[in-house]
Amino acid sequence: MSQPLPLYSPPQHTAVPSSVARLSMTEAWDQLKNVVSTDDAEGFNSASIHDIYELVRAMEDEHAARRTLRNTRRIKPFLDRLCQYAKAAELLCEEAALNWIWAPVRLMVQVAAECFDALDKLLAEFGQIARVLPDMAMITEQSWHNPYFQQAFAMIYVDVLAFYRRVYGILQRPGMHQEEIIPGLVLTQSCSRVEDNLHLQLGPVRRPLQGYP
Repeated sequence: MSQPLPLYSPPQHTAVPSSVARLSMTEAWDQLKNVVSTDDAEGFNSASIHDIYELVRAMEDEHAARRTLRNTRRIKPFLDRLCQYAKAAELLCEEAALNWIWAPVRLMVQVAAECFDALDKLLAEFGQIARVLPDMAMITEQSWHNPYFQQAFAMIYVDVLAFYRRVYGILQRPGMHQEEIIPGLVLTQSCSRVEDNLHLQLGPVRRPLQGYP
């Protein structure tokens, strides 16, 4: 897997951040922090997205050596979109909180890797989220001046962290077998919420998202 990062330069924001959007993101971050152990939280705070790319590349090499290839590169579009989102969302959220939009991925992949079926399912879910996320390059600076756009944009962070919170809870169950991850990773409602927020709430700023599926 090649080193990141996808080429994307967010606009120099001149818009006033929406207090509602910022509050939504802060609350989502707090909710995830409330269920994460102290040790894991410290790991999330210090993790970089480069660490996750490197982990996935190392796993790909290991699986290739074992001839049990699982195409972990499927996670790359998801990570690329998260990189773009974090850059674009700097107007609404502090850097420490934005790190948590990718930091839990490393732990989830490491644990799920112990069971190939679970890893395949997790990678598939990441791919589904990547297909829902908009192309940040299609969003203009003018869009950010619309508070309703900012609120819809913030809901991406809220829904992704809600997904992480659910998966983390599954991974931490006492005596859990890895196979139990599979039925727990159902993202239909979460992805539908993201899609609804972007398609139904954007209204007059729908045009900048022409590249959105």
